This record gives sequence, structure tokens and C-alpha cells, in this order.
Amino acid sequence: MTPGSRWLDLGTGTGLLAVVAARCGCSRVLAVDTDPEAVAVASEVIAANCVGDSVEVRVGSIAERRGETFDGLVANIQSSFFLANATAIAAALVNGGVLIASGFLAEDVDDIAAALSTASMRIEARASKGPWACLLAKRGER
Repeated sequence: MTPGSRWLDLGTGTGLLAVVAARCGCSRVLAVDTDPEAVAVASEVIAANCVGDSVEVRVGSIAERRGETFDGLVANIQSSFFLANATAIAAALVNGGVLIASGFLAEDVDDIAAALSTASMRIEARASKGPWACLLAKRGER
């Protein structure tokens, strides 16, 4: 995250990653979650951390970006989301944009990496701890 960048926090939960992004100097952070209760909690966390000027919280998922593109995207969501939405994830990023994906099992990494690769994403790094895994990918030219 660099000062002035724009990030999308998918499945924001408590909004903690959105707060971190804002504190790192991001000029715009969109935090979305399909759970209205999570959005309410995230909104409270955003307000308590005084970052509401750069963070917007919405109920919904990737469609809630309304065509906006981002320099980076963080998502801690189950594997089925990444498999079903790889193209939408790539479309949400500017060329060279970064995806930090987690929330899935290590056994699903190859399938997720393949889906992202098909959607013009280049896998930069993989990591796992116990049964859980994380991917770092960048959107390439289309």
C-alpha cells in the first residue's frame, strides 16, 4: 500500500484491513461485505479509528465497486469465491494492481491460481501455514 493508492477490501468483516490501508496513506478504500451486521461493525470501527474520510463501507460484494478500479484488493474469502469471480477480481484492478488473497485451504491453491491466471492475473507468491493458504497476484496487461 502506497500513499494515494486505492484499495478494495472484499469481505471486510470488522474493517480492520480497511483501517490499515487508510493508515498507510491510501486515498480511497472501499470495504464491502455481504453480511449487514459485519458492515455495521466495520462502520463503527472505521468511525472509531477516524478514517471515514478515506474509507467507504457498503453491503455487497465485488459488484458494489460499480466499475471503479483499484491499485490493490485484499480478500479473505473461501475458495469458491475466487473460483467463481476471478474475472471480476481482475477487472477490479488497474494493470499492475495487486491481489492479496487468503481464507482458503492450501489444497485449493492450485485451482485458485489457475482461475486467476486465466483471468490475466500473474501469481507472484504463495504461502501457507497449517491448512490455510495465501496468494499474492498482479494483474497483467490484457
